[in-house]
Amino acid sequence: MDVERLEEEAARILPAEVRDFVAGGADDEVSLAANVTAFRRRTLAPRVLTGASVPSAATMVLGCPLAAPVLVAPMGMQRLVHPDGEAATSAAAAANGLGFVLATGASVPIEEVGGPARLFQLYLLDDRGVSDDLVRRAVDAGYRAIVLTVDAPVIGNRPRDRRTRGGTAWRNANFEPYPGIDAEHHAYVSRIRADITWADVDHVVATAGVPVVVKGVLRPDDAVRAADHGAAGVVVSNHGGRQLGRAAVPIDVLESVVDAVGGRVAVLLDGGVRRPADVLTAVALGADAVLVGRLAMWALAAGGEAGVTEVLGDLVTGIHRTMTLLGARTLNDLTGVVTPTER
Repeated sequence: MDVERLEEEAARILPAEVRDFVAGGADDEVSLAANVTAFRRRTLAPRVLTGASVPSAATMVLGCPLAAPVLVAPMGMQRLVHPDGEAATSAAAAANGLGFVLATGASVPIEEVGGPARLFQLYLLDDRGVSDDLVRRAVDAGYRAIVLTVDAPVIGNRPRDRRTRGGTAWRNANFEPYPGIDAEHHAYVSRIRADITWADVDHVVATAGVPVVVKGVLRPDDAVRAADHGAAGVVVSNHGGRQLGRAAVPIDVLESVVDAVGGRVAVLLDGGVRRPADVLTAVALGADAVLVGRLAMWALAAGGEAGVTEVLGDLVTGIHRTMTLLGARTLNDLTGVVTPTER
């Protein structure tokens, strides 16, 4: 899996405004770059002579059995990247036994996205009735959990986005049923609430009827509060470096979050995951699973559903290979393989 070549191919295919929407970050993109380089600073010390010739990366996350600890991250407007959009990425995830998180701002409706391990990402809008109905629709359609994003009270300053934004109509399919909500992407984004509090987490937990995961946590104390308010999990994430330009890097704070929650909730990591070793580094440091975002989008641009299926399959194969090289039969055997590193 040649990640750099895949990104270059996607950049060649996509219009500039779509390319920069997918690839760009906030401000001077320090966090965007650091998400990736932070993994490269970490090395792994394998255990030898363990006989781990046929490892298993299978795991259970939020009630979803997965062939490997990987879910496709929520990313909106995927039909800008390929006509099949989220239908293709969800099918590719399912074909590889992986999870899929559908974005609120998806270009394929909730009800038309398939797969056994689907989660729904939720932004809270200024119309609570619409937010509640999005949750109801997701639960009725068989989504296994709600992923409540809390790190976007406003949209980050994204210079690349702004420079190349053209006149393409960006429509969010999930809002078509609501006459009071403009389904044009930038109009809907303006309806995301900036004033959400822990009381809103309480409301979603109380009304969803499925597990709720709080996404966008970078502090141990916030992770503990999420657990206290009934969340079933947290996603350690800086929104792919797209919100706060100097946000903490998820892999750098992961261990402190894991230690703080002490197993009370699932801990997932999002940001900078590109390679099998990245997945296993996060798991070794305590993550239950990781989310991959841009990797899936580049594959979608370059090859549609088949491209995403191939890239995710390569990722799973690489996870198994790397586990064998680390002497790990199961994910539990990864504890202690990450060597200490200087930031």
